[in-house]
Order: sequence, then structure tokens, then C-alpha cells
Amino acid sequence: MNETLQSIKQQTNSNFKLYIGDDCSPHDIQPLLQNLDTDFKDRIVYHRFDTNMGSVSLTRQWERCIALTHDEPYLWLFSDDDIMPPDAIERFYNFIEKANTPIDVLRFDLQIVNDDSKIIRNSKAHPPFEKAENFIFRRLNGECISTACEYIFSRKTYQLNKGFVEFPLAWCSDDASWVQFGQQTGIYTIGGNPVSWRMGGFNISSDKNSTYQLKLKASILYLRFIEERYHFSDELKMKMLYGQLNLLNKSVKVKVNFYKQLFRSGIFSRSFLFKQINIRNKHLLSRVVNKLKRTFN
Repeated sequence: MNETLQSIKQQTNSNFKLYIGDDCSPHDIQPLLQNLDTDFKDRIVYHRFDTNMGSVSLTRQWERCIALTHDEPYLWLFSDDDIMPPDAIERFYNFIEKANTPIDVLRFDLQIVNDDSKIIRNSKAHPPFEKAENFIFRRLNGECISTACEYIFSRKTYQLNKGFVEFPLAWCSDDASWVQFGQQTGIYTIGGNPVSWRMGGFNISSDKNSTYQLKLKASILYLRFIEERYHFSDELKMKMLYGQLNLLNKSVKVKVNFYKQLFRSGIFSRSFLFKQINIRNKHLLSRVVNKLKRTFN
């Protein structure tokens, strides 16, 4: 967290307020805050919640953190282990000042770093502007990475949409929320140095064993959310799901559960799914069929 705080402290534009919503963490962060210089501490509002919400609903944790804020027109959720480039706030203000149109969703480019802050995946520039539908297409097609920490959104769109889209573990909730928030005005990219998202240690993204069922359920709910708004081919939707599967434990047990949940969801026809299994995981076919017989009998 110290590296995150330092990256925020070093912003070349200090016109911001930092709200820290402590999710009843077992770690005491007060010593870190006490060691900050007075000018920076004056711009921090710290609140420790009595209960841990993130383990139950990460989107609700996000929302109760936002409830700590006042009337700031734009909001930026930022994790406690990610890193802002030093000119991020300055570039945001410059972008907003030059814009001659309402903007509800902005983002920075994103790179991925490990626990040692070494880059393990370089940033890939997003389009300067795109409609929400194009963003979803690129996500389904595996053309870009997207998290929560590189997005800034207007308080207006957040309130109009009554908060974030909620899925189990908040898995895919960020993507769905950016679509919802940017449905009318699209998504803008602030060019320049990327935000650094940390992939390492233990978090929901790195947990491949205990959460796979909920992640698969969330991915299916995400597809239903998309289907209500846009029409994409079954092949493209399946490509996204295989990408989700690759993020999980690739054991036979997980794969069988994956296909079982898809059959039960009704998103795809049975013939389409049997074809997919036959193409990609033919050795699992008999196990999946037996599982389905027990499920539907």
C-alpha cells in the first residue's frame, strides 16, 4: 500500500481528495498514514468500516467507499496495491478542460506488474474514443485487458445508474458497469503513461481454486447482461468464456463444471455446446454427458 500512496502523493496536480475505505482489514494502516507529510494528509479522508464487505460483495464495498465522498463531479476507484503514473491527475484535468462534449467514462491505458513492480505485460493503447458496444466486442474477442483501477467516471452517471452492476465476486462487474455508465456518451481514453495493475499475491483474480464456480456463474450473468443490449455471435461469446476458463484452474473438475453450468444456463443450444466439447475437450464428453444426466433427471 505504501507504494500506492506514494504514487498518489507524487501527482503533479494535487487538486483531488483521497478517500480511504478500510474494509475492516487485519492490517493496521495508520502508521503508514501518520508518516505522510502534512500537506498530503490534509487531503485524505480515512474511514475504517466495522465489517468486512469485500469478501461478501466487492461492488458494495466500492459503493460504501463512494458514499464517503462529497460532491466531487468525477470518481476514481483505486486499489491499495496499484500504481498511478505521476501525471495522471494532471492529464485528466487537461482532457476534461479541452473536451467540448459531456464525458461520463474515461480510462488510462494499463500495464500489468508483479509483486516486485516489474512489468509483466506492456500496455496496449486503447482507441481515443469508442462506443460501449465496441468496447464489449473487443473484450469478448480478447483484444484488450480491462480492470477497475484505470477508469474514472462521472458522479452523474454513477447516480443515474444506481451504482455498479453486481455479479458474484464482482467478477466482470467492472466491465458491465463501464458499459452501463458509458452507454450514452461512450468511453474516452486519456493517452500517455499507463496505470500499473498488480497481478500477484492473493486476490480474487489470482485465486484459481476456491472461487471458480462463482466466477463461472458471474461470467454467465455477464453474458446475459450483454445479450440484453447487443447481439454477438455464439462463437464470439464462447471465445470470451474460454478466456475466462483459461484464468481458472484447468483441472478436469473445473472444465466439467464449466460445461455443466453452460448447459444449465440456456444461453447456447445443446447442439452448439456438444460441438464445442467435441472440438476442444473430446475426452471430457462422456463425463459431461453423465453429469448432465444426473442434473436433468
